Amino acid sequence: MSDGRIGCHVDVVTRQERNVPDHQYVAWFRDARLPPDSQDHEWPACFVVVAPNEGQAVSWADELCRGYAARTHQTFLRSYIDPEEWGSTVPRVVAGANVGDDDIGW
Repeated sequence: MSDGRIGCHVDVVTRQERNVPDHQYVAWFRDARLPPDSQDHEWPACFVVVAPNEGQAVSWADELCRGYAARTHQTFLRSYIDPEEWGSTVPRVVAGANVGDDDIGW
């Protein structure tokens, strides 16, 4: 029985997260189902990870990427933190938070 409320996902940044730095994360994947000369054979995913430090950002994002690669039968090749500022046009996730594929926009 419904209580009449409608559920939705809201990206809420807590007071503690406001003081936590953003890390611009890049991951590279390979889709072996595509021919090597296809522009989508190897492709990057880019998103911002909010985490206390670079190590925690990479660790959490790598976990997300390994899960995505396993679900989609692709290979997670490598990742790194990009020191350049990207602006606000890329997805933003908080380290340790449950994140769906649609949130990242794979």
